[in-house]
Amino acid sequence: MKDQTIRVDRIVVFIVAILLIAAGVLAILWRFEVQFAREIMAHADRRWYALAPQQNWWGLAIGAVAIACLLLGAWLVVANLRPNRVGAVELDGTDTFGTITAHVGQVGAAAAAMLQRHQAVFAASATTVLDRRQRTLRLTVVAEPEVTLEHLRRLVADSLADLEIGLNGANITVQLFVRYLPTRQT
Repeated sequence: MKDQTIRVDRIVVFIVAILLIAAGVLAILWRFEVQFAREIMAHADRRWYALAPQQNWWGLAIGAVAIACLLLGAWLVVANLRPNRVGAVELDGTDTFGTITAHVGQVGAAAAAMLQRHQAVFAASATTVLDRRQRTLRLTVVAEPEVTLEHLRRLVADSLADLEIGLNGANITVQLFVRYLPTRQT
């Protein structure tokens, strides 16, 4: 998730939380007849609230607020669901003559393909994400239930060594997820 999306999420949640807390506290204080809350509520014209839905502008105002909330909500959903993929990264060896780059997704896919060749591994896949400014390569290994975790660790250690060679000098975090297939009932 990008920093900008995180900031916007936090600002929206903070504003909504403050408004809801203030309204709740005001309602509780009014219910317990606290003078401060009674004075604030005394300024509210009950007649205006009763007649407002009958006014010509009421439908337009409610419609405009609903459309604005729908647009903001849709934008927040899209911003939070959109994957932030890592593209090409610059490697060690870049100098004045040129830039050496590697596509992290392709290097990860090659590592997953090499892992999948082992008999102990049922399936392997790789994805790249940008998570809080950190470029991350996520390897997922699916194995049969009888394969030991220590055996998978040895296989993955070889793949991690290959990844380090392929991504020499790139600041990439590698996460490994191991998932076992369910045991077969006999």
